[in-house]
Amino acid sequence: MAFVLPHQMALPLHADFCLMAGSKNILMLIPNLGFGGAEKSFAKLSHLLAAKHNVYVAVFNKDSYTKESYPHGGTFIDLEITTGNSILKKAKAFFDRIKKVKALKKRLRIDVTISFLEGADYINILAGGKDKKILSIRGSKTYDRNIIGISGWLRKRILIPYLYSKADAIVTVNKGISEELKNDFGVSNNVHFTEIFNYYDVEAMQQTASQPLPQNFDDLFQQPAIISHGRLSHEKGFQYLLQAFAQIKKQNKNARLILVGDGPYKQTLLALCEEYQLTNSSVWDEANRVDVFFAGYQSNPLSWLSKATVFALPSFTEGFPNALAEAMIAGVTVVVSDCPWGPRDILNGKPLKGFQFQDAEYTENGVLLPMLDQENAIDTWSKTLAKLLNDEILRGKMKKNALQRISTFSLNNIADKWYQIVDGN
Repeated sequence: MAFVLPHQMALPLHADFCLMAGSKNILMLIPNLGFGGAEKSFAKLSHLLAAKHNVYVAVFNKDSYTKESYPHGGTFIDLEITTGNSILKKAKAFFDRIKKVKALKKRLRIDVTISFLEGADYINILAGGKDKKILSIRGSKTYDRNIIGISGWLRKRILIPYLYSKADAIVTVNKGISEELKNDFGVSNNVHFTEIFNYYDVEAMQQTASQPLPQNFDDLFQQPAIISHGRLSHEKGFQYLLQAFAQIKKQNKNARLILVGDGPYKQTLLALCEEYQLTNSSVWDEANRVDVFFAGYQSNPLSWLSKATVFALPSFTEGFPNALAEAMIAGVTVVVSDCPWGPRDILNGKPLKGFQFQDAEYTENGVLLPMLDQENAIDTWSKTLAKLLNDEILRGKMKKNALQRISTFSLNNIADKWYQIVDGN
């Protein structure tokens, strides 16, 4: 199936027109268009739906929308509502967003509203209207370590159970998230649940992965290289990966760790490198002389992944991690924490209740490891990574199988599922 993508447009809030006669008017709502996995999936879906329908992409404010953000399909709408630091300012922004989205739905005669991320989900439901309201849930709520304190209690006990039960449909990226919303949060059985995986254009991504690195960075990978890609934040578990890597360095002096991505936890990670006596740098001309290189944001992470020996994803929670899928497509052996809920689904691991196992599980497609804050997990990770760095035959088998596995998550296999839920009554 061929998909023709409409030209991106910006729509003033007072405008009222349709782009394609006979198609549904779809509003896609997200707090911002940054660099996260949810934002990337949101942008991809906007292109997919814009091939058949009138799609309007709305964000809370355009401060986060830059030319580096993932390109979207359809028509862009800036709600122009920023928030503040005080409770009163946040409350005002919250209600202003509800009011504007409600007016937007009415003015554009929206048939379907799809929201990504929790803040947008609340606005989608509370704005009301006769449209079909679809919530796209990308990660675990039960195991999200950022849902804490009074606000966390409010979200878990009141907002999620009550508001999510008002949705017409909830789309999750794996069965585990669907089950926890029903069982842990009591979301109504009247809500239609469906699981739709992320999708990938494997052939195009392989071509992107084959592109050369900037400034002759190939020298970085002349030594055994472990690479990880993601936002540098606490829940991604990089602090423990550094500890495991420090153990590997005691046995393999040539090993190198490369972190692709940026985020608020970078300074903490730099300090931990000093504590573990790991030389480190984020300066490009020093990259070949350090144990740990912080590569920062890269517009083409696939080319970095394809050059590495092993990819490691130490997260504490994931939905359907794009970084893992990208590594499998790029042709690098993958090692990932068995966190709730996505990695086991992607690697097609055997069914397992809970996340408390302590040994490595070698699947055909990669290795599942215990989350790094569990007892003895650091040793398990360091031993497994060290073994893979030295076993080229095993890596070759896993890479081949992983590519076959991730190829099942193709656009044509996934697209019809989204069309069915959008087009259905």
